[in-house]
Amino acid sequence: MSLNVKWEKEVYSQNKQVNKYPFGEFISIFFNSIKLLPQEKEKKDIKILELGCGTANNIKFMSEQGYHVYGIDGSESACKIANEFLLSQKVKATIKKSYFQDLPFENEMFDLIVDREAMCCGTFSSIKQSWNEASRVLKIGGMVISFMYTSDDRWCKKANNDTEMAVKVEKNTFTDFNVGDFKNIDIVHFTEYDELFELFDFLDIKLINKHGNNTVFTDESIDFSYDEWIIVGVKK
Repeated sequence: MSLNVKWEKEVYSQNKQVNKYPFGEFISIFFNSIKLLPQEKEKKDIKILELGCGTANNIKFMSEQGYHVYGIDGSESACKIANEFLLSQKVKATIKKSYFQDLPFENEMFDLIVDREAMCCGTFSSIKQSWNEASRVLKIGGMVISFMYTSDDRWCKKANNDTEMAVKVEKNTFTDFNVGDFKNIDIVHFTEYDELFELFDFLDIKLINKHGNNTVFTDESIDFSYDEWIIVGVKK
């Protein structure tokens, strides 16, 4: 089963991961980074694209700030849910069913591209190809905000230590997790620090944060731990 089919069949068509609210850390990074764009432009003239927008939780937030927002997702159900959600909230945005490596947009169309842990779904080489395509539709001087799981994430460490937990595709890249946060979402790559400079070689990188949330006590009924890179850069 391909990546996009699996997200469609086992996640969004089952009404899983239907998020209505923007991710908290994204809000902070967005407001602190948007000032890197030319300030003379009006918000309505700034075009933003979210890659792998899911059910439009981040799209709604950005649209409400007055920006001209687009989103793409490979899942037909996610796009349907996203459009229905935006309509119910009286928020305007453009949602298209599309894949990372073949974006249906003109060259240098966008001022900002957002990736909130969607582009990590693939092998390293396929992620690189996807970022090359994203670069095509980003204006020179345009900005990227990307969140990517690090190789220090607990599920990467567990999968590297337990060969029965997931199928290893290549270094720090796994598919078919049978338990945990990545079960049913197919392939995921956990990125090392040095790899960021290859993936984002089209950017003048302004910021790399290593952000995490580590559970120090749990009764094992809930565990909300993760480790991610946050990358902000401007296209050269």
